Amino acid sequence: MLPSLSSQLYLWVVYIL
Repeated sequence: MLPSLSSQLYLWVVYIL
């Protein structure tokens, strides 16, 4: 789990939405 923070945040947002 060493991807860009942006990717993590993006996935999180998509999951929430």
